[in-house]
Amino acid sequence: MAFVRIDTKRQADINYIVGSTGAGKSHYIKAKIAEEKRLIVFDPDDEYGDIPGIVTVNRGADLTAAIKAAKGGQGLKIRLVRNGVDAFELCNALAFGWTNCTYVAEEIADVTRVGKAPPYWGQTLRRGRKRGIRIFITTQRPAEADKTAFTQASMIRTGLLGNFADQQAMSRSLDLPIDLIRKLGPLDF
Repeated sequence: MAFVRIDTKRQADINYIVGSTGAGKSHYIKAKIAEEKRLIVFDPDDEYGDIPGIVTVNRGADLTAAIKAAKGGQGLKIRLVRNGVDAFELCNALAFGWTNCTYVAEEIADVTRVGKAPPYWGQTLRRGRKRGIRIFITTQRPAEADKTAFTQASMIRTGLLGNFADQQAMSRSLDLPIDLIRKLGPLDF
């Protein structure tokens, strides 16, 4: 394993984007990552195939091999189209080890628990900034997703939320009156 120098002066770049289905989460992220050269996407719903130059894999072994082959500063845009905690944790471990990359984690409420982030996910959230990892997180259900993502986020963006518990979670997290959250419509943020 190669030595990786960390930089504790780096600012966190963790973007937490929430909203009901169709609220524009993935559209927003695609615009933000359009120019990225080193990109990993955990893509359980097969939403990122339209990114120019992205490689699609369905097996963890293929993702691992591609990341290992893209050494140093070489660029690679890759997505794992697979669901489940094991696939998610593999993406987390690979993003953390690869360093200096952008990592998109889609629909985390399906692969995390409210009380505790899975081990590699928590590590990536808490220590990824030192390794130059820019993170984009999405969920439709912030009341069901892990709290580590909330507490580590440097930017939180919310859209339409149809569930009262989710509206309350965002109201508390953003320190805004719940009425403002409840009034959001499709594509409002």
